[in-house]
Amino acid sequence: MIDFDSRRMSASAQTQLIQLASSQSVDWSTPTCNTTCNLAKAANEDFYSLVSQKDTFSDATFTGKNTLYWDGYFSEQYGQIATNVEEFVAWERAYTKFGSDKHLWQEGGITPLDIRQGAIGNCWFIGSAGAVAEIPHRLEQIFLNTSGKLNTAGIYGVNLYTLGVPNTIIVDDMLPLYDAGEGVYKTLFAQIGENGNAWGTILEKAFAKAHGNYEHIIAGSPADALRMLTGSPSIELRNAELSADEMWAELKRHDLLDEMIMLNTPGGFSGNTDECGLVNNHAYIVLQAKQTSNGDRLLKMRNPWGFEKWTCDWSDLSDKWTQTIRDELNWQL
Repeated sequence: MIDFDSRRMSASAQTQLIQLASSQSVDWSTPTCNTTCNLAKAANEDFYSLVSQKDTFSDATFTGKNTLYWDGYFSEQYGQIATNVEEFVAWERAYTKFGSDKHLWQEGGITPLDIRQGAIGNCWFIGSAGAVAEIPHRLEQIFLNTSGKLNTAGIYGVNLYTLGVPNTIIVDDMLPLYDAGEGVYKTLFAQIGENGNAWGTILEKAFAKAHGNYEHIIAGSPADALRMLTGSPSIELRNAELSADEMWAELKRHDLLDEMIMLNTPGGFSGNTDECGLVNNHAYIVLQAKQTSNGDRLLKMRNPWGFEKWTCDWSDLSDKWTQTIRDELNWQL
């Protein structure tokens, strides 16, 4: 499956903030699906007042174990967030733990190279965020934090779309970490980029809050993630319904329009790979589609894991990468 965003986000669309008031209180002690609905409908706090405060912000509506999973829901089915996770998770503030050498994003802005999927199967979301980031400064538009620095009060605002309606999700920077050894702590879920960019883990927390908890964002469609990130519709193309020439023509057309392209692989559960290293049942970002002078059709893709690589012809070490082809495509491998 390939999902294309059909339009770019306009700056005006990103400034639309809707704060819906509700008379219903949010009962966080025993969460249900209605908890998430009521949380979304509850009156949002004023982000712009909060972000200027010097005191540390704590989000009482999204805190502790209930942010990870809800007892009796998906834990027994998926088992990706173990019920004993509290035993090894350390909750720490991003600014306190990483403020000295990390940032929300660097001066150059957000790029797809920043993303690193963590311990849960949410490639559909992580990959989609990377697809939005393919165009410089496009993903930054959904953050209300305009500085690339980590917020000292630990507050972040993200504009997401719920059923087509723009809604501001406010989260604190309290993150689930784990001890990686020798006193080094790392994020359990979306990881901080090798360049120190931490926007992925903050955006993932906002996305999880909008869905109720982190476990609720295990498995999904890139089309849904793109729609929630951008408010834009998408189209779906299937290999079985198009010839190779027709599929390539569609890939080229949408790539030239700078639209977002996601590719889903078929197969068994995520984690198994085919003979060329592609992960089964997994979402990839398609960064470019180019044809060489020899007629070879190539897709430049990125795995949200950040380390799995293609191993067949045209892999990074393939002898097909002559200097002529390298100069022709100008791809950084």
